[in-house]
Amino acid sequence: MVSGDRDFATDVNTAILLPKQACSAIGSAITESSATVPSAIFEGSFRDVYKKARLMRSVDWVVFLQEVVPTLVCERLIEEYTSSAEQVDAIMSLVIGCTLALQWNID
Repeated sequence: MVSGDRDFATDVNTAILLPKQACSAIGSAITESSATVPSAIFEGSFRDVYKKARLMRSVDWVVFLQEVVPTLVCERLIEEYTSSAEQVDAIMSLVIGCTLALQWNID
């Protein structure tokens, strides 16, 4: 949805789709904010997901899901679909579910 990967078919019937300029803006915002993010707090790194999605590790995707999706991606989804759209609810439910799952510890 937000990577610049052109290998995906363009006729895919998807309920969540952002225009290329929105995806590029998300990638630029990530790059611009990386200088102000305290990297010691996060295990992953903040990379331009639009241009460098293939270079991201799983821990980078976790950071992206927990930190970037609720802010930058949802902002763009709200602009595209409205705040009460099913797409926005679905993405935020995914973020909340994954965040809760990552908090569990086995003793």
